[in-house]
Amino acid sequence: MTQLYIYALLDPRTMRPRYIGKTYCLAQRFCQHMKANRRSRKGNWLADLRELGLKPLMTVLEEIPPEKSWEEAEIRWIAHYRLTDDLLNEKDPIVAHASAS
Repeated sequence: MTQLYIYALLDPRTMRPRYIGKTYCLAQRFCQHMKANRRSRKGNWLADLRELGLKPLMTVLEEIPPEKSWEEAEIRWIAHYRLTDDLLNEKDPIVAHASAS
């Protein structure tokens, strides 16, 4: 198994997190985000940045070793940043995790 990363996309104008996600490949996931269209709040934000000639910054919040479950870490980070920032994550990971169980 490969190491998984919990990451944040930061707004380059404010340096505040706008999206929390998970991925095995940071570079590939960043490229996917950069192709986002305006079908979501996150897509609108990314398109607005592109129109301004800006890109979000991606920062690793936590590295998850293969033997550890990533769900708890993602829930914890989203909950943490929802207290202080306007996150663009559409799904509540607590609800999504509970319905998958």
